[in-house]
Formats: sequence, structure tokens, C-alpha cells
Amino acid sequence: MTTSAAPGSVGDSFPDCRKGGLRDILQDRAGGLTRFGYRAADAEFLLLAGFAGGHFVRRQFRAYTRCGRGGRETAMLHRAAESGHIVSVVGKSLYRVRGAALGRAIGLDGALPVPGRAWRSVKKTLITLDYCIEAAPSGRWLLSERDKVRHFASLGIPADRFPLAARTRAGKPRPFPGAFPIRLSGAPNPTVAFCYAHSGASESGVLRHLRLHEPLAAALRRRGIGCDWAVLADSPAQFLRMRSAWRRWRAGLLRDWAEREYFQLRRTVERRQWSQLSAGDLERLAGLRPENSGDGVEDRYRRWLEDGSPEREPGGDFAASCRYREVLLDRDYRIAERVEA
Repeated sequence: MTTSAAPGSVGDSFPDCRKGGLRDILQDRAGGLTRFGYRAADAEFLLLAGFAGGHFVRRQFRAYTRCGRGGRETAMLHRAAESGHIVSVVGKSLYRVRGAALGRAIGLDGALPVPGRAWRSVKKTLITLDYCIEAAPSGRWLLSERDKVRHFASLGIPADRFPLAARTRAGKPRPFPGAFPIRLSGAPNPTVAFCYAHSGASESGVLRHLRLHEPLAAALRRRGIGCDWAVLADSPAQFLRMRSAWRRWRAGLLRDWAEREYFQLRRTVERRQWSQLSAGDLERLAGLRPENSGDGVEDRYRRWLEDGSPEREPGGDFAASCRYREVLLDRDYRIAERVEA
């Protein structure tokens, strides 16, 4: 795994994160699988594969458990199949975790997460799993939908700020779609690190992911917590699309934030509310005027006034502090491409 940056302790409120690393979390939860005869590391791997989206290949099991080819992996696969925890998708190469069965085995309320239709991609889940295996020692992790909801709720963030996408059978919005893990880091710079695995030919997926997380990122900013985005891909060419999407998304948010600032300062001047303005405000307004000219800006300004002149929401400048990181996972994912063809 290689990483590059493109141009351009979060509390102890959640018990599963207290020890820290990903393996600690998995070890705590894997106890419910001991009655099926799994070794500890084997059980941990099955849970990780489930939380990362549900698919895995044999080399990933070997990488996590640090075992060689042969008896151990064969025994685990046989035991998992006999216990109803996995099913073969492609011969003896690609497997899918049965989330409901595994969730019941470890006492989880409901199944392990399964991405919604818009996010469902075997290749994405394999890329995400490789990322988890290689990044496991660092940071604190939120794996399940329940983990994420509980943690961010413990920070005082309301549920309507969570990313919501595909609806459940009950017709309710589902929070945190995609089954992408979230990594936390603490003082001196508390940070929430989101990730997104890319496997397509367009920018739409990463843009959807970024936009869904905007309200949460703004809420974190208000609490002094920064956001990172790790974008995962298996070829450098994929990063060209994601880098373009990131820059357009971030530039649009920064432009909107600056425009709203211009609107507020301009309205204050037009109302002659001089007591609310400092010399710095007037200098800032003069600097913003050239960037906010033209009929389109004037039309938006009139609509802004007519809509009640809403103030800029605290934390809405979150894009200025968001960081972007590319993670190259140069692995063989042809088996996934065969399934999805």
C-alpha cells in the first residue's frame, strides 16, 4: 500500500474504541465465534471481511493471519462454510460472508453491514478490505453502522447530520451507506478519517460520497475535529478522476462560503449598520467584491435577501481544513471484475 497527499483521542465515548487498534476491536467481538472452532485470528478475519463489505479472497486471509497456503486456510474455509458463515461466489477463489448468520453468532443486533445497491461492488469491498488489513495497527476504528451512529451521537451530533442514502425495507433512511470503515485519531489534532474505494470509470461515486458527508463534516468542524478523506484505488489512473472530483467539490464549497460572507458584509453596509463592522470587515468586503461580480451573483444575492438572509452556518467552512490522501492498493482484482462484468 502506498499513499500520497494531493495538492490542494476523539473522546473515549465509544467503548469499542478504548483499546485502540482494529485488531483489539475485532478480538473483543470474535469471542462469540469460538464455539464454532475458529482460531482467534481466523474469527477476526471473518468479522473484518463482513464489516468491510462482505467479500474476500484467500490471499487476504493469509495476509491478515500471516499464514501460508495450505491446511489452515482450507480448514477455516471448510469450517465457515459448514457453519453457514460464508458462501463461495467463484469456485475456491472468491467468497462472500453471510452477514446475518455472522451477526447473530456474535450477538450483533441485526446483520453485519451490507452496502446498498448504489454502493454494491465486489471490487470496492476487496479494495476496502485490503486497506483495513494494511492500516489495522493505526488509529481507532468504527466498523459497523451501529458503531458509527453511537460514536457521533456521543459527540452531540444529531442523526440528521449523518450521511443517509438507500432506504431499508421499512422505508427509513439508512445512515452511513457503503460499509466503509472510519478511523479516529486523538490529540493534539483530533481527526475523523473517512475512506472511499473507487472502481468505476466516472467521478460520480466519490462526489456522492463527499456530498453525503458534508453535514457531518460541518458538525465535526464546529467541535474542533478535522476530517481526512483516504481515497482507495488499484491504479494511478483512477486517482486522476478522484482528484478532479475532490478539487471541484472543495472549490465549490469554498466559493459558496466566501460568497455567503460577501452577502452578509454587503447587506450590513447597505443597511448602514456601521457599529457591526470593523476596519477588517470593510477591507475583507473590498477584497471579496472583485470575486463576486456579475449577473449570476446579483441574482443569488437578491434571492438570498428574499429567503430571509440566513446566516452562514457555524462549521460551514469545514472544506478549508479537509485533507485528501490517495492510497494505492496494487493488487489483483480481476476475479471481482469477472463477477461484475
